[in-house]
Amino acid sequence: MKPKRRILSLLLAICLVVGIMPTAAFAANNDKAIQLGASNISGYDSTNGYDYIYYGEWDNSPIKWRVLDEQTNTQNEGLFLLSDVLLGTDTYGGVYFDNSGSDSKVWQNSTAQTWCKNFYSNNFSSKEQNAVLETTKSDTEFTSSSTYRVPFAASENILNGDKVFFLSAEEAENSAYGFTDDNARIANYGNRAGVWWLRSPYAGITSSAGLVYAHGQVYIHNVDHDWAARPAFNLDLNSVLFISAAEGGKISSAASGGNQGGEAAGSIFEIGDYTGNEWKLTLKDESRRFSANVNGQTNVSAQAGDSVQISYSGAETGEKEYVSVLLCDSSNTVLYYGNIAQDSESGTATVSLPSGLAAGDYKLEVFSEQCNGNYKTDYASSFQTINLKVPLSLETTPNATFTAASDNGGVLSDVDVSMKYSVDGGSTWNGITDTTMPITGVTASNDVKVYKPGNGITTSDSAVQTIDVTQAEPPTGVLAVDCTTSEQNDGQITGVDSTMEYKLSTASVWTDVPGNSVTGLTNGAYEVRVKADGTALASTAVTVTIAAHTCVAEGDWQYDETNHWNTCECGETINKAEHTFKWVIDTEATATQAGSRHEECTVCGYKKDAVEIPATGTTGDPSQPTEKPDATTPTDKEEPSGTNEAPPTGDNSNYLLWIILALASSAGLTGTVIYRRWKKQNR
Repeated sequence: MKPKRRILSLLLAICLVVGIMPTAAFAANNDKAIQLGASNISGYDSTNGYDYIYYGEWDNSPIKWRVLDEQTNTQNEGLFLLSDVLLGTDTYGGVYFDNSGSDSKVWQNSTAQTWCKNFYSNNFSSKEQNAVLETTKSDTEFTSSSTYRVPFAASENILNGDKVFFLSAEEAENSAYGFTDDNARIANYGNRAGVWWLRSPYAGITSSAGLVYAHGQVYIHNVDHDWAARPAFNLDLNSVLFISAAEGGKISSAASGGNQGGEAAGSIFEIGDYTGNEWKLTLKDESRRFSANVNGQTNVSAQAGDSVQISYSGAETGEKEYVSVLLCDSSNTVLYYGNIAQDSESGTATVSLPSGLAAGDYKLEVFSEQCNGNYKTDYASSFQTINLKVPLSLETTPNATFTAASDNGGVLSDVDVSMKYSVDGGSTWNGITDTTMPITGVTASNDVKVYKPGNGITTSDSAVQTIDVTQAEPPTGVLAVDCTTSEQNDGQITGVDSTMEYKLSTASVWTDVPGNSVTGLTNGAYEVRVKADGTALASTAVTVTIAAHTCVAEGDWQYDETNHWNTCECGETINKAEHTFKWVIDTEATATQAGSRHEECTVCGYKKDAVEIPATGTTGDPSQPTEKPDATTPTDKEEPSGTNEAPPTGDNSNYLLWIILALASSAGLTGTVIYRRWKKQNR
């Protein structure tokens, strides 16, 4: 063995041990421990160093990869990753670069390329393999910057669809990947990596390929020796659903193997800030057919502290299988994560929203997920997005009281002027003007509703308080008893009780019914209803009418010497008036025989005592009366008039007497008139 070979062997033995030690961590910034996609993972930064991911397994341990670049190594968008440790077996690494039978490209069909293919197949899961990009790349002619200034040949399409490969000499000295001059390379490697193969062919001898010595220099060696491998590949970013801190990033399940801290909120937990730079991936598993919604909808509105019921189906089952959810804000920042169901193909799971969640627009990303623990790749279905609207904090729901006072109104109490009420089922809202307020228009069908409006800045409207309102049934069996006297003051209402009230239909004030009847009422129409009680409105009213008393004569006329009258059935004297008399002939007088007559009331039939009617004349019979009837006295027999019949002969003295009386009466009347005129003139 040549001296140089011996030195390299010793260095490799030392550095294979050192090379597996982790490098110092540099935090790029304060990130959340879970982030959507992988956009926050970046390539080498001269200030912050490297980001790292864990991917695949070697010897049953997760493999740590340096992120050299986020997209420039391939035409596709991806992460350019380099194993952070040397991989291999035996003293020197156990990886040969035998290119016997290969073309001048050296890499193609070499045992080194085969080793990478086997590594891809055996150390990445099938789902991890699906996220590895094929890389096709030509290497340009390059001369290393080491002391030896080794020239490397240009190789067209030296990578031709390769999934895993070794770095080129040019890449191993690319300052953008953290490789600068020799001293910087040693410092930046940190682990002082041992000897590991590159893919670049030596320009002078095709049986030699590039490698990196422990001190960081890029050199060459014959391909018939075994050295360590440091594989690289490009990861498809479109396959990454989200990333999480390599340790404790997922905190809800036992599979996470750690606890990131944060406030528990039912089945989801707050995601804290992460200052580290080591990540694990959750890859999209296209084979999963998972769906989720809320009552068949993908939009839901809920208050902070409320629960959202998520219905799901098509979830994978198994010990490590979960239905999980990410709660993200409108900027896609992950705020909460949790496993809401385990080993369940379908069902309903509850997500309890954090009580301190601010108002705004959010997303619930729901998915079927296999959680494999810290540092290990997880797999999940595509997100089922449920848009979540969290309104402003609700104002406190009112606790108002309604006391019915009529058949359509009452009094609202335990309210204030910031509230509103409705009596039409919520179509119209009215402002409340005091802590106690009379309202009308209330019905049992619409109840009374009260709410407190939000200010629109920090609070939203409260829930609506609905006060259940009923209405009493109308009374039945109510009867009226008419007035019985002309004073019209003894009418009654019967068939009532003390739960009722009454009023004249023309009145505005209701009066409580004192008992089983109401007495002493005047005539008129009365309304009766069941009184309001609590939240029960007064019933509609029934109307009864008390008729006025009309006196009716009971029996015949009653009378005395002066007046006549009737007596009503009520005992009242009615129709009282003075008699109106007429003469009634009882017996006609004859010439020889006196008659009789009496005065009789034409209304009631009252009769005075009879008086005699003198005989009309004599025929020599001294027994005949000589008195003649008074010519002014009425009789019920009309004397014949308008004839030339002469008065009976032999009785001229009666006619003479009548003439004398008539003249005397006229003289008296004339004297009376003359006297009254004289007296009037001499006053």
